[in-house]
Amino acid sequence: MIRFIRGEYLYYEGGAIVVETGGGIGFRIYVSDTSSLLTAREGDEIAVYTYLQVKEDGMSLYGFSDSEGLALFEQLITVKGVGPKAGLAIMSLGTPNQIKGVIAAGDASSIAMAQGVGKKTAERVILELKDKVSRSADYPRIH
Repeated sequence: MIRFIRGEYLYYEGGAIVVETGGGIGFRIYVSDTSSLLTAREGDEIAVYTYLQVKEDGMSLYGFSDSEGLALFEQLITVKGVGPKAGLAIMSLGTPNQIKGVIAAGDASSIAMAQGVGKKTAERVILELKDKVSRSADYPRIH
């Protein structure tokens, strides 16, 4: 399993970044629309925490700037009906703390704003993860 990649940011391509490691291998890594990894410039060295999805027709890497984002993503995809694409769409709603706040508050309508996530799936996310997300006194709001 590929859990972490450090390398040179090459470019952004259709929802993913391409990172070249020191060994000369370029990895295509899907990231959320709000990922801080997207602020990197060509040639910058970046570190990416990754989740590797293996399916019959191929493998895909999903990347996060920190282990907290990766952990939340992995919690999201345990929910029935939430695969890596929907999980990444939910992660695009805001920071991990903002998303945890929405889940802790039981705000299914905010989760349903994610592309490809319907009301029932959003309600299932709340139901299954509300008690699992770490509690914080003040979560920032999603706009």
